Parts: sequence; C-alpha cells; structure tokens
Amino acid sequence: MRPTSGPGPGLTEGRPPTSMRVLVVNAGSSSLKLRLLDGDDTVVAAEDLGPGPPDTQALKRWTGSLGEIGAVGIASCTAARSSLSRW
Repeated sequence: MRPTSGPGPGLTEGRPPTSMRVLVVNAGSSSLKLRLLDGDDTVVAAEDLGPGPPDTQALKRWTGSLGEIGAVGIASCTAARSSLSRW
C-alpha cells in the first residue's frame, strides 16, 4: 500500500502554480548578490553589491520596492558572514 497525505487535491500534473516570490541572497567573500524570483523561477529583480562598505540606504530602498516576499534563501561563505553581521 502506498502512503498518502491528508485531504486535499492530491497529485497534479506538472508543477502546481504558485505566486510565492523568493529573495535569494548569495553572500560571497567580497560581494553580495540579491535576486528576487517569481513562482516560475524567473528573476524579476536583481542587485549586486561589490567590495567595500555597502550603501545601506540604497539597499533599504531596493528591498522596500520589491513588494511582498514569501521566503528568503541564503547562501554564504565564512568570510562574508563576519562582514554581513555588521549590517
């Protein structure tokens, strides 16, 4: 017998549509790359911050312009964690 899940529509063909937008943060050793993906994994907004002190006001304006974000995914390296903690 195959395990089943709780009540609901069950399995559907293909991937079910979703409107969730995900902010992906890639923190490298000398840069920070931000990507906002829609439900189809299409990049709808992007921002790259290079080495040096970040322009926190510009970053706040950019993130504030994104609208609703359903989730955040973070990838980072050890060197970046210490500089990100200062933000």
